[in-house]
Amino acid sequence: MESTQLLLTIILSISSLLLIVIGIQCILLLKELRKTVQHVSHIIEYFDSVGADLGPSLSEMGGFIQGIKTVFDIVVSTKHEKS
Repeated sequence: MESTQLLLTIILSISSLLLIVIGIQCILLLKELRKTVQHVSHIIEYFDSVGADLGPSLSEMGGFIQGIKTVFDIVVSTKHEKS
């Protein structure tokens, strides 16, 4: 074998090994990214369910506050009538 062929064979082998290592690292990175996206998805689903549970409660609270305001208006109007 000539020295040029030997050098090219060594460079090609090293390049192939390097590309294999980079490919494995990319696969591991994509797996980690998948886990992260699934975790974020679970967090979003949790907040969505919490928000759905709060919706009716906030509506009822708004009705309660409106009732208190109505009672307050009635009390104020009766005080004005007595005056």
